[in-house]
Amino acid sequence: MTESIQQVGAVHAKNDMNGVDNPGTFTAFEDDSAIFCGNDSITPNQATGHYLNWMAVQDATLTPFSDNSAASTYGAQFMLQQNQHLNMTNVDAAIPKGELFHIDGKSLKQLLAPFANRLDELRSMIAQTSGGIDGNAASNQVLGKTRTPGTGIPLV
Repeated sequence: MTESIQQVGAVHAKNDMNGVDNPGTFTAFEDDSAIFCGNDSITPNQATGHYLNWMAVQDATLTPFSDNSAASTYGAQFMLQQNQHLNMTNVDAAIPKGELFHIDGKSLKQLLAPFANRLDELRSMIAQTSGGIDGNAASNQVLGKTRTPGTGIPLV
């Protein structure tokens, strides 16, 4: 990684966008979301991994996904679909300088929670897939084995 991710101080209020547009900055918000401002160096995969590591310190639900490349890749694929303004499909391509990559922590928790005790299945699924998360056979096979509540985030 050419440049490191710069954390922007304390957790910001939901509408406090102060400093979010400085390239290379990672800003966390009180609503479990974050924004990374692209710097032509950091990828969606790296930004998502940084966020998962940061959140795992405060939320035990995400501890199994700390420093887990499959989790960051899976999360980044999902987050890219939510960041269509970036017009990116590759989680390992650098986020253009000044572009904002939004990360929704609540969605990441819901996406990853079924894999908390099944990290090998997550790694296997990521190894079999490329591109976005589109309900392909590999993800359907793994997710089909998962029972999650229709609302709320399951506690592990």
